Amino acid sequence: MAARQAVDAYEHGCSVLQGTPSVPRLTLACLPSLASMVFTPLVAQLVDAPLEIRCVADHSAPIVQQLLSGEVQVGFLLKRPVVTGLQTEVLW
Repeated sequence: MAARQAVDAYEHGCSVLQGTPSVPRLTLACLPSLASMVFTPLVAQLVDAPLEIRCVADHSAPIVQQLLSGEVQVGFLLKRPVVTGLQTEVLW
């Protein structure tokens, strides 16, 4: 009985660890035309941060959808579209 509980606990621990990233993930998105201007300095500033950083270049509509779904945490767009559910700030 104790052996079965130990195996169950081990298997549960393995499944929990597989679903949990070891460090927080930050996904950034911007327009392809802005990618080098946005990603290069931003990633340089975050290089030592305990984060898994992912960079995505796409068009405005897919970026907005990814922000709304939670796939992307930070997006950089032009013309600042007003979208319910998104916090926006003017940077330039």
